[in-house]
Amino acid sequence: MPAAGLTKEGYIQTILDAIAEHEREQLDKPEPKLRTKLILSVDRRNTLEQAYEVLSLATRFLGKGVVGIDLCGDPAAGSISSLSAFTPVFQKARTLGLGVTVHFAEAECSGTDAELQLLLSWQPDRLGHVICVSDTMKQEIKKREDLG
Repeated sequence: MPAAGLTKEGYIQTILDAIAEHEREQLDKPEPKLRTKLILSVDRRNTLEQAYEVLSLATRFLGKGVVGIDLCGDPAAGSISSLSAFTPVFQKARTLGLGVTVHFAEAECSGTDAELQLLLSWQPDRLGHVICVSDTMKQEIKKREDLG
């Protein structure tokens, strides 16, 4: 992006503009309309500073098409302690009105009960993948009626 002279803000705005244009084009169509919103990602390999930058960008574009942040990335990257460093970022996102999505347990290396408990403590609105989970964690997830 920087080589093309595009900032992160410019990139996000370009995506939001494309979404808005598509939705305008759909106004005259009779079939049900698909609404698209944008979730910005915190990669497991990010530093805490980078995670806060994502939060800042999401906050800046909140109400303009951005609806939340998520945790994504290589499931083998990082440790529980590196993920726990992101806790204040995701807590702050919730207090600011942003949705929270976490991707976890897509591989055995990211499916430990300890990691899943940590990520569930962020009170996510949505879960992604959730493949390699213990029976204990399956029951914990089922208890959470607020998960979409």
